[in-house]
Amino acid sequence: QGPIKTLFEDRDKNLWVSTESGLSILNASNFFINYPTAKTFSGNQLSLTGIRYALVDSDNGIWVGKETESLYYLNQAKRVVRQVKAKDAGSGETQNYHEPQALVDGILIYHVWFDGLRIHELYTNLTSRIPLNEDVNLPELRKVFPTKNGRVYASGQQRFGVLDLEEGTFDKIQLDEILSNDFVIDLVETKDGLLWISLAKNGLMCLNPNDNSIVDHWTRDTLKY
Repeated sequence: QGPIKTLFEDRDKNLWVSTESGLSILNASNFFINYPTAKTFSGNQLSLTGIRYALVDSDNGIWVGKETESLYYLNQAKRVVRQVKAKDAGSGETQNYHEPQALVDGILIYHVWFDGLRIHELYTNLTSRIPLNEDVNLPELRKVFPTKNGRVYASGQQRFGVLDLEEGTFDKIQLDEILSNDFVIDLVETKDGLLWISLAKNGLMCLNPNDNSIVDHWTRDTLKY
């Protein structure tokens, strides 16, 4: 079936695998059931090959991002019930990877390569860039991390901060010394509210979100045994 593009788990704890043959689900008998296509409500078939990114929602539906197309939403019956494509998209956007990042209060946040973050309001079907009116020369924001306290963090090259979805703004947290030529890979919020942040080059840091102070920081060298 070729190389594996992505792995993800749905709400029923089923393992899904994306390959060049489509989406496959591992059933209770440890056999893979393959879905090479999905039917749209118009009766057409959408190829499910080349899916690199997936996001499962609370209804066990799946947002998928393909290599050369828009975002699609598959319901539990594996039917395509929605497509997300910005009306103001240029010819290049449909050829860039679409990465579903997070669902927050009825808003889908996704990243388009070389175009930055976008939000899609599920109830109004409106799509817009975020942050609004930002300097295009700034490095694009690529990753999104919702937390239990209601904040939504975002990161890009040498940039990390808080997204305000209502205002369409990005409030950068000043971590220039640590994030110099670096990028936030992942973020985990612990029970005590601290943020553990993994960096592409400079190891691991722990951030107190109340005052944005660094509790501790480990470089690659100090993480070694």
